[in-house]
Amino acid sequence: MREIGAQALSIGGRLLCVAALAVAVGCNGDGSGSSASTSAGLSLSGSPAAQAYIGQAYAFTPVVKDSTTPATVGFSIQNMPHWASFSTSTGQLSGTPSSTDVGTYHDIVISASTAAAQASLAPFTITVPQAGSITLSWQAPTTNTDGSAQADVTGYTIQYGTIASLLTQSVTVDNPTTSYTFDNLAAGVWYFAISATSSAGVQGALSDTVSATVTSPAAG
Repeated sequence: MREIGAQALSIGGRLLCVAALAVAVGCNGDGSGSSASTSAGLSLSGSPAAQAYIGQAYAFTPVVKDSTTPATVGFSIQNMPHWASFSTSTGQLSGTPSSTDVGTYHDIVISASTAAAQASLAPFTITVPQAGSITLSWQAPTTNTDGSAQADVTGYTIQYGTIASLLTQSVTVDNPTTSYTFDNLAAGVWYFAISATSSAGVQGALSDTVSATVTSPAAG
């Protein structure tokens, strides 16, 4: 049985990465950002992030102060995004959007109230932009570690993740094609390495690790 080893996979330097940008997101002009409201000694303030990214946890908790007497403060929300949840005891808005949640969620209002007063943040918007994609392409190995010709590669395994030394995710390409596209990757730096598999089911060593960046254009 021939083994596909490191030499058979000396393709790391030739592994090409192309990162496609996420679609642009529009600017947030309806009050998102730092805001504050005060009523009868009860104040509510905070700066909710204007973007929430696919597969990444979003969380915002407003700051509340009651300058009169300590009182039980309750929270409420209007126009909460359907992918999020809300705590009526802390005022935290949190959630992790998926690829089906791409869009813009307008006029979100968080309020705090006691028996004597109520305060609300200015309406804000959260945009979930379309995630980016990365296409990898590579050259198929042509030799085994012993120098003999390699002609029976039947597929590849791509390992990837957001930490170069910890590629915790993988995908199997069950054919000898030499490219693969990842869709709906969250914004950030991604790292990739690839190994080939022979017709006998032997998997070779990983290639060098390469990286590509998925970016979400800044709102403007």
